[in-house]
Amino acid sequence: MLENQPINKENSCCNNSSCCETSETYTRINPKIGRNNPCPCGSGYKFKKCCGK
Repeated sequence: MLENQPINKENSCCNNSSCCETSETYTRINPKIGRNNPCPCGSGYKFKKCCGK
C-alpha cells in the first residue's frame, strides 16, 4: 500500500541532515588484501579461495 503513495522528498530522512549520520571517509590501518594475493592466515592458498569466501 505504501508503494502507490507519492514520496514527500521534503520530509525524507536522506534530505534531512538532522536525522542522518554524517559520513566519514574510512581509512585502512593495514593495506588492502587483493583477491589473488596469498592469504594472510598462512595457509598457502590465495585469499579468494581461503578467508575471502
